[in-house]
Amino acid sequence: MNLLARLSFRKDRASTNGRSEDETAKNGRKQPEGKAPKGKAPKKQQPSESFEMVKRRATVNLAILERPLMSSTEFIVDARYRNMKLLDSGSYGIVVRAFDSKTKTAVAIKKIFSAFSCSRMARHVLREVRLLRHLDHPHIVKLLDIDVPGQYTAWQSVYIVTPLLEVDLYTAFRQGKVDDVLKQKKIAYQLLLALEHMHSHGLMHRDIKSKNLLLDKDMNVQLCDLGESRFYSKANRDILFEDELEDELEPQLSGVITTILQSAPELVFGDEYDAEVDIWAAGCVIAEIVRPGHEYLFDSVAKHSHLQEIVDIIGYPTPDVAETIDKNAAWVLRRVRKSSGNRIADMLGPSVDQLAIDLVEKMLTFSPKQRISATDALHHPWFDEARDETINNRGKYDFAQTEPSKKTPKSKLKRLVWDEIIGFHPEAAGMAVR
Repeated sequence: MNLLARLSFRKDRASTNGRSEDETAKNGRKQPEGKAPKGKAPKKQQPSESFEMVKRRATVNLAILERPLMSSTEFIVDARYRNMKLLDSGSYGIVVRAFDSKTKTAVAIKKIFSAFSCSRMARHVLREVRLLRHLDHPHIVKLLDIDVPGQYTAWQSVYIVTPLLEVDLYTAFRQGKVDDVLKQKKIAYQLLLALEHMHSHGLMHRDIKSKNLLLDKDMNVQLCDLGESRFYSKANRDILFEDELEDELEPQLSGVITTILQSAPELVFGDEYDAEVDIWAAGCVIAEIVRPGHEYLFDSVAKHSHLQEIVDIIGYPTPDVAETIDKNAAWVLRRVRKSSGNRIADMLGPSVDQLAIDLVEKMLTFSPKQRISATDALHHPWFDEARDETINNRGKYDFAQTEPSKKTPKSKLKRLVWDEIIGFHPEAAGMAVR
């Protein structure tokens, strides 16, 4: 289950009271308080350096949960989080489910390894934390807590706590939970509400797919995995913060970001793009929602074949349309076999509502400029039964003004993440920050 982000195994060197977690696990015991190893004078504890909460931490070795491969990885979080079970692992961390004994609810906790190993990684973590915390919307996953580290100077792992939802949309498809037409409209509508809110803040999600739509027991949507989100400028269609261009940690941030199955034509051409890539990807997801069997509309896994498949299904663009897409479009399209006509209706099948087909066609246009916006899509007649006018965009938060520059050192970025933690734990403000 992909709950929050792409994750992978990475040796964690986070610290517990000044030692790495690996060393703590290896030694199997801690030095008694007030005593020092033989031949060394006792080191006086600096009360301002360590936060009091560390005394009641819950340390869980994930080897005892499910996977022996993770024997060197520990979860060191507040003791309020209990009954942990491993859920997922991937590119830079792990996710567990847990029970929050304070709120009496199930939560998901993501541990990000080596969060401050370099400035790009630290900036990525800061961006995700800020988006989760300040994008206040019922259909975007909410940040419940960021766990306080035991010690600031040795702090490397970040623990992000969010609600634990029942299932993601991809899994719900396979379980037959999305066959009711009204449920389909509700899910599609709530996805567009989330995108409208992000786009109103000048944010692209950049990775819209069924696995990133979480569903609760009432089939309400929460959009997750905001780590790939970026700011954009409507005035000049430039990406404002392109720290991804030479990012060795996360090469997927360059070029095609979203899963190739949901990649818009402009991503395949490889030049400028903005929030319309989210509309295209959402159109692919809505097609998947309404299509019998919930099959992908596009299923090619390579750029060239994906572009050919797009042309086969929505038709070959006219020269004037191609010029509006991208300066490279005409050259790239020479390599593609021409196809006439729009076959979206045929692909979705005769049982699908014509209004649903019309919406998908408006979302899947070759030219981004001709693509319907999230706001206009929400007013499409297909949603007349599912429309909820009580859900409006919430208050604005100026993310662009708070985005650190690429020159910001990782020590400063670490401090900015710490400031976000203080927003949840003001009682920890007295910890020494060096």
